[in-house]
Amino acid sequence: TTKIPDMETAWNCMMGILGSDTKLVSPLTKKSKVDQYRMLPSKVKDCIISCAVIPKGAWNQPCGKCDKCMEFKQYVTDRL
Repeated sequence: TTKIPDMETAWNCMMGILGSDTKLVSPLTKKSKVDQYRMLPSKVKDCIISCAVIPKGAWNQPCGKCDKCMEFKQYVTDRL
């Protein structure tokens, strides 16, 4: 399989295969997940689900062990 590095490249590759000249232009395609997270207002950050375990632990805290917790940790909290 071929790994595509980002959303913009994937979109442009798909449009090339389909024969369209439409290019994806989004400022978010140029930003890392942590930069996108930093841009969010506090109210939105509080709504982000960073754990796949339901119900959550005490005080509604993420488990810190599931795949979703590990991904959020890798791309966001470890880089803050």
